[in-house]
Amino acid sequence: MDAELLLGRLDGVIRTGEGRWSARCPAHEDRSPSLSVRLDGERLL
Repeated sequence: MDAELLLGRLDGVIRTGEGRWSARCPAHEDRSPSLSVRLDGERLL
């Protein structure tokens, strides 16, 4: 999955560094970002 595609489906996305983002978790009510996304080569973690 492309990082832009995944990040486009999340709310409250903020860039936290090179290849790193935080977003509001879609699994529960979140007021602040608690989900971390990291691009590791060709993998999204």
